Amino acid sequence: MGKSKKNSSSSSSSSTKAPPCTCDDPYKCDCGNRPVRPSRGHKWDPIKKEWGGKGHKQKGATIAGAVVGKKEVKNVGGVEVKEGEVLPTKILGDWCRKQKRRPGKFKNVADKGSFRYRLILQDAKNQARDMVFVSSRNAKNDEVGMEEVAILGLLHVEGERNLGLKMPEPYKGIWRTVREERKAGNKGNAGG
Repeated sequence: MGKSKKNSSSSSSSSTKAPPCTCDDPYKCDCGNRPVRPSRGHKWDPIKKEWGGKGHKQKGATIAGAVVGKKEVKNVGGVEVKEGEVLPTKILGDWCRKQKRRPGKFKNVADKGSFRYRLILQDAKNQARDMVFVSSRNAKNDEVGMEEVAILGLLHVEGERNLGLKMPEPYKGIWRTVREERKAGNKGNAGG
């Protein structure tokens, strides 16, 4: 019932090693000295000339692996967005998704050639609870106008969180100044 014990004489005959495999391709061995693959997934190490482990396969990971040290910089509306920075419209879209609201509607309310936007954050059930934000100044282009009015919306719905740390530089400064003005306005109203 268990494992049978082998004779010691048979193990001594198998102790003679075959010469190592000299082939580089793991699937086309011409010399015939390659050891049998332990199971599917093991990788052939051409330097050590033996089968290695399967390696850690994280769910959703790619075979090639991540490129380390390469920082991607995108240019959106004349603003450089570095790796790890997020635009205000993306943060607002994530907030709408978490709150199970429809995505914000942006509309240019200025004349042709100027960019001043209105943002509507719709309530799913009651139209009276829709939030409307309008930028007070014209922006230099279309994308910047949308991002500035998205900052106004974010300040209303997520004003307590310091989301300016995630944003690229011009929007980070706008977030900081509007937030400070808001705090100074609240202190002035509380005292009187």
